[in-house]
Amino acid sequence: MFAMGLILFSCAEPRESTAQSTSSPALSAITWTLGWQLNGASLDGDAPLTMVTDLGYEVTIDKGFVVTSLVSLVPCEADTGLAQAMGWFVSTAHASHPPFDDPSLVDLHAKESFTPPRNAELPTVAFDRRVYCSVYWLIARGATGGDLENTSFRATGNWQRDGKTGPLAVDTNFARAYIADLPPMRPDAHAAHGVLSRSIGTMFNGIDLETANEYAVGWGIVKNLTDQAEFDWK
Repeated sequence: MFAMGLILFSCAEPRESTAQSTSSPALSAITWTLGWQLNGASLDGDAPLTMVTDLGYEVTIDKGFVVTSLVSLVPCEADTGLAQAMGWFVSTAHASHPPFDDPSLVDLHAKESFTPPRNAELPTVAFDRRVYCSVYWLIARGATGGDLENTSFRATGNWQRDGKTGPLAVDTNFARAYIADLPPMRPDAHAAHGVLSRSIGTMFNGIDLETANEYAVGWGIVKNLTDQAEFDWK
């Protein structure tokens, strides 16, 4: 079983609001859109997905998907201790729950294909009004007993560079979370529509596909996806 690492990026106190905007909105409903950005990748009709990495590898993906375990807003009272809590929240890839609980959380364990990439809008979630500071997205393996219980990311295809070619077959269960401060929004807004965008064209950056072992490739992809994700209001 692969080991899991989780690295989180922010620890914030509630931000003061102004008349124009606030980064600590008091919300009572959220609609999520899970989206993709090509960011240099190419997709032409029924042709495979292609991209060129920062190390000069031309990567062709025939089929690929990531497993989104959950997406959630993070209340400000949990946000201040989240990074410290994650110091002990490192376990095996079986872990699929954050160190907080919130009614905005959507528990998915869903396979999101990026061949081709399609945006997915989730049903609106309503809850008692609460002040939020961050957004949280977790890549982790699928539900126990299902066909994805040992997979958080899978892709097949091939690579080539400098006349050399090789097969690409990635099937990893590494898990990693993305957390970021909320962008500013109107202080009088009670409902919001958040868009989480993931970058396709950079997911293989920094990975030496000719020499890296399966663990390095799997971890590099999951790390790139979470490091380079972006969140904004629609």
